[in-house]
Amino acid sequence: MERIAILGTGRMGSALAGALLEGGAQVTVWNRTRERAMGLAERGAELAETAAATIRASDIVFVNVRDYHAS
Repeated sequence: MERIAILGTGRMGSALAGALLEGGAQVTVWNRTRERAMGLAERGAELAETAAATIRASDIVFVNVRDYHAS
């Protein structure tokens, strides 16, 4: 099973992570504001301490942030 990272858990990132979790994927999430990712952790996502740790833990990375500067 491929491990999937979601960087940014706003509306779009949370929806994507939720759909992947419902489909049985192994998902690691990170958000600048940790509390915003806690609901996904409660649903089974791994909550990473840093963006770099999220990327290292994954085969596929989705970046869901406001703009290129935030990336």
